[in-house]
Amino acid sequence: MRTVLGLGATFFVCAAIGYVISPGVSNTGFADAGAVLAFVSLAAVTIERIIEGIFAALASRLGEWWPFSLAKDEFDRFETETNGLLKDVVKKTIEELEAAKAAGDKTADELTRIDNAIASITADQKRLAERYKEVTTKLAPGSARMARVGEINTEITNQLKTIHETSGRFVKEAQGMIAAATETADRASMILSSFQDNPARRIASLVLGTSFGMVVAGAAGLNLFVATLVTAAGDKSSLPTILAGTAGVLLTGIVIGLGSAPTHEVVKSLQAYRDGRTAPDEVKTVPTTTASESMLVAGGHLEVLGGAQGGGRPVVVRQIRRTS
Repeated sequence: MRTVLGLGATFFVCAAIGYVISPGVSNTGFADAGAVLAFVSLAAVTIERIIEGIFAALASRLGEWWPFSLAKDEFDRFETETNGLLKDVVKKTIEELEAAKAAGDKTADELTRIDNAIASITADQKRLAERYKEVTTKLAPGSARMARVGEINTEITNQLKTIHETSGRFVKEAQGMIAAATETADRASMILSSFQDNPARRIASLVLGTSFGMVVAGAAGLNLFVATLVTAAGDKSSLPTILAGTAGVLLTGIVIGLGSAPTHEVVKSLQAYRDGRTAPDEVKTVPTTTASESMLVAGGHLEVLGGAQGGGRPVVVRQIRRTS
């Protein structure tokens, strides 16, 4: 909850800062629309890299699943159960085997089987415990560490089950312990495997990115909508008129904060919107006696598209709009 409140406060504070520092006229410090779009792309990439760096630093201390508490709790539970297998279940198994051996009512074959089981599980426990310690001390909590701990869990579980199958009547309590530990570990593993990424981290990245983006857009006076939708001739649709002020600057910051790929897609969509509102070429048919001559009309140049010289035959021409 504190993380959610902190992210929300960050967003609104940055929005207020962007609003206050936003200039009255946007894009004034840039040569043209191309320079604005280039700066927008650069800002989007920079913020994206900064956010990745922040979470990489946090992951080294708080784990890859921070701030997703559900996954973190299940990860901790999985490690706890694996550690319990290596210590408590192995210890109980050896104790019960030693007790069965000391009972004095076993055949020579049974005693040999018990000795072999004790030696085997003792060696495996020592080897896997050392690996577990190395993994949990050198790797930060995350997918890589989860995979390594999972390998250890599977190996010690299989070894214990093998011993319990061959010496089952000597290790009744240990069998119950391994069943409970395995069930809990399997549940935690199943929950973790259902997540391909960290949804809480994704949301936090978006909130932080859009927050930083609004400050950058406000400081630079960036307005993506004016830069994209206003044509060189000054013609513009109603959208940049609506978003010509501070609202457009803040919205530009939000787009920047979404990341480089979403920013690129928004620019493409705005350009398609602008092109869709541009009037198509005007086609006219006029009579003429010379198809090869060029004719000037109000608003543009008439390009000859067909017809033949002489005879007063009609010629189809297209009016070409002036774009600069």
